[in-house]
Order: sequence, then structure tokens, then C-alpha cells
Amino acid sequence: MIRALAIGALLALAALPARAQAPEGTGARAAAMGGAFVGLADDGYAVFWNPGALPFVGHQELSGATTLGNLYADHLDDGAFLYHFPVTDWHALALGWRHAGQTDADLTYAANHFTFGYGLRLGRGFGLGASARYLRESVDLDNGRVSDWSGWTGDLGVQYRRGERWSAGLVLRNLNNLDVTHDTGRKERLAENTQSWALGAAYRLRPDVTLAADVDDRLHLGAEYSWQRLLSVQGGFQRPLRSLYGESADGNTYSLGVSARLKGLKLDLARVFPPVLPATNRVSVGMEFSLSPSRVRVDKASVDNVFASYAKRYAEKPVGQARITSKSDAPLTAKLALFVPGFMAAPTEKEIVLRPKETKDVNLNAIFSPEILTLDDDRPALAELRVSYQTKSRTRVERARTQFYLYRPGAISWSDLQAAAAFVTAQDPVVSDFARALVAEGAPESGNLRNLFTAMRVFDALGAYGIRYLPDPNNPFSRMSASRDAVDQVQYPRQLLASRAGDCDDTSVLYCSLLENLGVPTAFLDGPGHILMLFDTGLHERNRSALSVDDDLTVVRDERVWIPIETTMIGKSFLDAWVEGADIYARWKGNPESRVATVQDAWAEYEPELPAGTAPRLTPPAAAEVARRADADRDTLRVWQRTYLEEKYLKPLKESQSLDGEGGAGVQLAREGRFPEAETKFRAVLAGRPDDAKALNDLGNVELLTGRPDAALERYLAAQALTDDPGVTLNEGLARWARGDRAGADSAFTRAVARLGDPEKALDLLGIPSARETGSRSGRPSKLSPEEIRQRLRLAAARVPPPGPRGGAAAERRPANPVVSKVSGSRATDARSLAGVVYWMDYGKEAQP
Repeated sequence: MIRALAIGALLALAALPARAQAPEGTGARAAAMGGAFVGLADDGYAVFWNPGALPFVGHQELSGATTLGNLYADHLDDGAFLYHFPVTDWHALALGWRHAGQTDADLTYAANHFTFGYGLRLGRGFGLGASARYLRESVDLDNGRVSDWSGWTGDLGVQYRRGERWSAGLVLRNLNNLDVTHDTGRKERLAENTQSWALGAAYRLRPDVTLAADVDDRLHLGAEYSWQRLLSVQGGFQRPLRSLYGESADGNTYSLGVSARLKGLKLDLARVFPPVLPATNRVSVGMEFSLSPSRVRVDKASVDNVFASYAKRYAEKPVGQARITSKSDAPLTAKLALFVPGFMAAPTEKEIVLRPKETKDVNLNAIFSPEILTLDDDRPALAELRVSYQTKSRTRVERARTQFYLYRPGAISWSDLQAAAAFVTAQDPVVSDFARALVAEGAPESGNLRNLFTAMRVFDALGAYGIRYLPDPNNPFSRMSASRDAVDQVQYPRQLLASRAGDCDDTSVLYCSLLENLGVPTAFLDGPGHILMLFDTGLHERNRSALSVDDDLTVVRDERVWIPIETTMIGKSFLDAWVEGADIYARWKGNPESRVATVQDAWAEYEPELPAGTAPRLTPPAAAEVARRADADRDTLRVWQRTYLEEKYLKPLKESQSLDGEGGAGVQLAREGRFPEAETKFRAVLAGRPDDAKALNDLGNVELLTGRPDAALERYLAAQALTDDPGVTLNEGLARWARGDRAGADSAFTRAVARLGDPEKALDLLGIPSARETGSRSGRPSKLSPEEIRQRLRLAAARVPPPGPRGGAAAERRPANPVVSKVSGSRATDARSLAGVVYWMDYGKEAQP
């Protein structure tokens, strides 16, 4: 029985060269993957499987494979040996030898196949190769020759690789058919080229999981799992599909394997389970090397922990560091390429120049693919650093690997407060639609308090929508922020709008996103155990009194007036949240642990991206409920403002009757829209101080806003003779525009802008939205061109009423003391908004430098 088995096995092996599709015995790793290696072919065994893959191997390699124990029967063994040599980056050569034999006294079998391969890279991802094979085999049984023949044949292969993710290959074997000559002189064709083909593909499902499949006369399936690219396990399956040589199907074949890699040395073990014959073990050993000495050494490579939510940041900011040492006596140019399999479409490259014997620390960058936003958990990841440089005719590559931690979307480290801006997704369609729906039903906000009333309505709308403060029981901000390196979790705005419950960082991010979408600049403020937000009122510091509230309720940053809001109080009154935010800011002021980060500035480094998944469908709150809350807050604010006016100006005026008090009261009356009363105050100041530049300017404002531009221009010119405040020059431009003098208006605007230095300061003084407020479509602040500045100033001038209608008796008939109520409040809006068109000089303050 054993003898019959051996004879059958030898006769099958004698026909093996004709099996064009499956070069069995050439590599234990390929055998462990079920022979699914035509599309994968990523090592020196490509010379046997697919010569089109040869130019992609990239290193010199010596490898050998053999059988552990007997192959199928006693005293039968086989093996292979190869040498792969990349001539240049585009050309590669390879030599291969396969041998099978039997040493039993009664049965002798010998097979030797010699292969020469050449591969050429046609482009970045295409390789074309050809191989020539000489075959000689003989079988002797009981000292009698059973078979003895030899012949030549050739293969043509092509492989395409798309980055590190997938590859595909096609091999046409026996191009000239497989014609052999027996020792008797008889010629025989063992294989037809029309049927000798193999097609394969490989795909990396994850950085550590590879799937492969080949089709020839069989279906070959293989899978490989790699750990740290040091240890790997494989599994394979084969199933007959068709018969090329008339043999009957022999059932399914299964295989398993394990591999190890260490500093260029590799070991592969495989066990194959045929359907009929006994299981067989295979082993391959190899060495990857370069004959030319290394000229560069990677001393250290490290990658910081990566946060998926601000992955775009790492394209410009360092994600890690490398220390590179040149061993060359001449300057050397090297290219660094960082690659994270599964999360980068291609390596991120950087070119450096090394001086002779220099050691250089280099920052690493990474351009991540959108797949990083699909992570559903935190996980360790592996990064590979490749340092390539030219040596003689080809590129030499040094490699280093390092592990880091990858945090899923929503994770944040509070070591940098600006990172919170990565979650302010103002351009998210969900946020945009929700924000527009909140303000669509209300009266359009305008004037110098537009930002305040917009923020008030959005806050009240979120309360009506049902957003509530709910601290995270596992990771409360108070604990997470105490350790700057701790990793916290923040909800994206669309997620909080869907869940309607979040802690202080969640609500602050949502509120900032909605306001930024509506053109209101925002900022984050954090301190001991808490975070809140601020929004820009749109007022310049010199126009702070336009709010008509106590100064301790506002914050001045970069000459702009901001209002702090405690967002955990969503659902309560906006004004209560304002007061609480101001109290917190006052307690934190001067505390070294307190930090402020402006969202639009932070966007330059932390550009937001939307989380993966389907956008939620949201139903905005009822417009009537939003209006009820907002009207109540408006009425209360007007009471605040009236009380402030009385306490700050009118009551002191009654007590002191000072001219400055008269002027200050006039400014507040004008900003209330009470122009006749304001004019009386300014004229009283000028009666006592005819050369008071502030009174001249402010009286000119009243005259301009009540349809008397000629008189206003005289006041402005008189004021300019007494002060060089550029705000007065802006008012001159408004007056000239109202008189129809377009050229004179442009001249005045140009002089004022030149005096201010920063063109956008002119817009700030007149309460006109600037680039800091509106931002660009990408969410980042843009810079307005000089022409855009001129156009906005002209638009501001167009808001000034024409001569006549608002002057004289018509102006005098305006109610002297409008009642604060929901109805009269809306009627007074026009006059108050009109007062925000011009530049007012407040009393008790220095002129604008």
C-alpha cells in the first residue's frame, strides 16, 4: 500500500510542472494562505508566483523553502531557493531554483526547475514582469526509466498596487505552451497557453488583517493577521473549479501557518491538509538585506497620541518626532515618509537635508484619511517611518516602527483649550438649518446690538427646545480638566441636539456653533473645574456704553466688548446666564489656571470635521415659545438699560449739573433714539464750552440722523480742528455721502482708515460686521480687501437718512419718554438702530488714537 501511494505521488509530481497555475512548494507563507499569492506577491517568491511584482519588493533577498519530514510518502522531499536583486528603483532581477526528489533504492525521482525573472515598474502602481523557466524531470522505477523529459517555457505577469491598501495581479503562464522533449526523442505538449492563467487580488481590511483570493483551475482563499509586523498567522483554502489535464477533482485543501520577522530575518511555517494524501509541513527561511552600507540611521521615532476629531491639524502641526543621523561624509538629501496603515491613503512625506555626520530632530506630519472618523472605540495603532535616500543606482530605505494610541471622534485633551474649536461645527448642515430656523420667525436683528439680541434669541430657543445640563457621571469636566493630559469626551453639536442633554463643555460647544453660524464670533473660557463661553457684541471698546449696562457685566478683549454666558443655565433666563457668566469671569480674573481661546483664531489650527454617521432629523422649538422667552428677556434688558441710564447719568446730572454729565446723558439719550432730548444736552455743553470736540461731534451726529447733513458736516469739521480722532473723520464721510458728495466721502473714509492703521477698525467704530465677525465659508476668519472695506463703509453711509424727513417739527413730535414694553420696545428699535450708524465720542474717555 505504501509503495502504491509513493508511486502515485511521484507520478503526480512528475506532472506538476504542467500545473501552470499553482507553483506548489515555493514558500511556506504562500502555502499557508492556500496559494492565494498572485495578487499579494510581496516578497522574493514573486519570481515564482507573479514576475510583475518583482519591482515592488524593493530589497535584496535570499530565501529557501523545504518540506519538514516527508512529502506525502516516505523519502520524498522538495525545496526551493531564490535570490532577488533590485537593480534600480524601476528594475529588478531574480533567480529561482526548485527541486523535488526521492532517494528510495527502488524508486528514484528528480525534478529541477530553473527560473530567471525580470520586472519593470511602468508607473507609480504598475509593474510588468516576465520569467523564463527551464524544466527537467525524471522517474526511475526498479532501475527502469519511467519518464525523462526537459523543456522551456515562459510566464508574463502584471501587478497593480494602490497605496498600501490593495493590489491585484494577472499571470499568463506557458506563453509558448509547455512543449517538452523525452529522452526517446518524442515531443509532447503538456500544457496549452490558452488555459494557463491566474488572476488574484489582495485587500488589507485593517492595518493588521490581509485577505487574498486567486482563481486558476482552483479557487484559492487566504487570510493573514499580523501583530506589530513581527508575528503573523495565516489560514488558507483551495477548491477545484475545473480540470486542465483530465484529472478528477480531489476535494478541498486547507492550510495554516505562522511567520516571524526580526531585523531582516524571517521564518515561515505552514501545515497543508490535502483531501487524500497525508498532511505536510513546510518551512521557509530568508534574509532581507542590502549589499551597500547604510548611510542613514534612525535613532528614534515616536508618534504622539492622535485625536480623530482634530485629525486635520496633524497635516501642519507635528504628530510626532524622529531623530535621524547621517553616516555619510557628504551632504545627503533624504525623504521621510510616515504611514499609518488603515488610516492614511498614502504616506505623508517630508524632505530633509543632512550635513555630513549630522544628527537632526525632525517633526513629523500626517494626512489622515476620512476613515479615521469612523472609529467607534479607542485603539492602539502602528506607524511606520521610512527614510529613503539615493545610493548609486537605486533608493535605499531605512525603516522604523512605533506604536501610539488613536482616540475615537469626540475625544479631547484639555491641555490646549483651543482644541475645543474642533467641535464647533458651524458649517454642519444640521447646525445651519437649526440655527436659521431659530431666528427665522423673529424680527431681523440689526443695529449695533444685533449680536446681543441674536445670542439672546438662540439661548432662549435652546431652552424652549429642551436642552438641559446633565453632568457626565463617569468623566465630569471638573475632574477631567483638573488633569490637563486627561482624555475627555465631547458631544458634537448635532449629537447634543439629538440627545438634548450634556455637560458644560457640550453646551458651550453647541451654543458657540449656532452663534458662529449666525455670524456672531465666540470664545471659550475655562478655569478651575469649569468651562463657559463668551460672544463678541460687535462693539468697539469705545462704544461699550451702547450696551447701557454696568461695565462689570462685560469683558474687553483686543478692543472688543464680549459677554460671558454660563451655558449650563440653558432653560433659564438669558440674562440670568449672563450675570452668572460675568460673576464667574470676575472670580477667575487673574487666576493663572484661567484661559481664553477665540474660536475663529483656534480654527486656524483645529479645523472642525463632521462625525461619521447619518445626520439626525430635528424639529425646532415652537416659534411662539421662543418669542415669549425672548420678549421677556428683551423687556428685562430695557429695564436694566433705563436703570443704568438713570443711575449713571441722569441722577448724577441732577446732583452736579456738570457739563460732562450733560454730554454723557446726551449720548445715552441719543442711543435710546431720543434725539431731541440729546440735542438739548449737547447744545447746553457747547453753550458752556464752545470748543468741546466731543459735543461738536455728537451734536453733528444728531443733526445727521435727523436729516441735516450740512449742519452736521460743519460740526464735524469744527471738531476735527480740535482733535485728530479718526472716528470724527468717518462721520465726516457719512455726512458728505448724505449730501451727495461721493468723492468727498471716499476721501474722508480713506483718511480715517489710514489714520487707524487697521482698516477693519473703521468698521468696528461704526458697528459694521468685519471679517472677524462674518468669517469665511470654511469657518476660518478671512481678511477683507481694501475695496471690500470701502464698499462696507459706503453701505454704512447709505443707512444715513436723507436730508429733510427727520428734521424740524417731525423730529420734535417723537415721544420724549417712550414706555418700555413689548410693543413700544419694538417701535423704538428703528431709532436705536439708527443711533448705531455713527461714531459717538463718550464723555470721560480719551479720544480714539
